[in-house]
Amino acid sequence: MSTNDYEQVSDPGDFIAAIPHLLGFHPADSLVLVVTNYDTGVVTRALRTDLPPTVDEVEFVEHLVEGVHPVPADTLHLVAVVTGPQGRQSVEPPFKPLLHKLVRRLREGGITVGSVNWAAATTVGAQWRAYEATEHGVLPDQTPPCSPRNAPTQD
Repeated sequence: MSTNDYEQVSDPGDFIAAIPHLLGFHPADSLVLVVTNYDTGVVTRALRTDLPPTVDEVEFVEHLVEGVHPVPADTLHLVAVVTGPQGRQSVEPPFKPLLHKLVRRLREGGITVGSVNWAAATTVGAQWRAYEATEHGVLPDQTPPCSPRNAPTQD
């Protein structure tokens, strides 16, 4: 299978909408970490953990940094999916200080961090916003390429 056989995703909304297909479920109140190969963009790993953390923030950040050891040719993307009241209380993405600590620590550890986003859910029409930029939007329909809806038809 070549990299041409994979679905190309470049828009943050499309990327976030693809998360349920990577994990096998729709995460809620979670931090999702997606590792992609820097050269090909192919996803090599997808992990999730609870938000808010059940431990001290410093311990949470250090645990994630230690647990994520991508090779230098990989990029780590972070998505906080916060469906509870913390995700609806302000225009700022929730857990912003925590995500900034994590990103800073990952970069100090030599890990390349790509996009860092928040989403209210991983379903069609859910709002999303970037932590480190002004980008925002709503999630599109992300029917996977292998879905029966996208299957070739016979004439």
